Amino acid sequence: MGFDDAHLFWMSADGTGDVERLLTDDVVLSLSPQTWTPDGSMLLFSGDYPGRMSDIGVISMTGDRNSEFLIQTEFIEDHAVISPDGGWIAYTSRRSGRREVYVERFPDLGGRRLISTDGGRLPLWSPDGSELFYTTLDNTKLMVVSIDAARGFTAGAPDVWFEGNLFFAGHRRTYDVAPDGQRLVLLLRNVSEAIEDDARPELVVVQNWLAEH
Repeated sequence: MGFDDAHLFWMSADGTGDVERLLTDDVVLSLSPQTWTPDGSMLLFSGDYPGRMSDIGVISMTGDRNSEFLIQTEFIEDHAVISPDGGWIAYTSRRSGRREVYVERFPDLGGRRLISTDGGRLPLWSPDGSELFYTTLDNTKLMVVSIDAARGFTAGAPDVWFEGNLFFAGHRRTYDVAPDGQRLVLLLRNVSEAIEDDARPELVVVQNWLAEH
């Protein structure tokens, strides 16, 4: 998967085959791939229309590659990620005046819940969907929220899971959880480096993070 702001492409991970352009609507700008649905049938992206800020769209990866905007309001929405069971979407929105993390049903939207309490962005579900991570707006904390979606949807209070100088790269999430849920990888800004070195990022791997938490 790749993008060059104005276009969105995909190709086989092993490098075989052709590179395919996914969106042919030249009106949409600042495109960024966001998340796949668990079954791989849809890709969510963020993009702008002229005179608008970021909205969240979806591309069908079967058939004619149809696309449409899923969440399109007067506010900025991005950083979308689908829960492992495919039933919920987490994303950020500035509807409150600052970026906050919200969750609502997917693919039929509704039941929107505010997850963060003091601003947040770059949400990520744990592999089993029992937790939702996000970073604070100042990039100094990685937060975690307990989630119970078995009976409706309930979310606990945000808790600080990691505190440090998280590296920020716009739409690109700079941390991830391994598929087995046993390792958490974070890209940190090395503040000990000289300013002229632009505080080069460091890669940190936390193993057995469930036990640590």
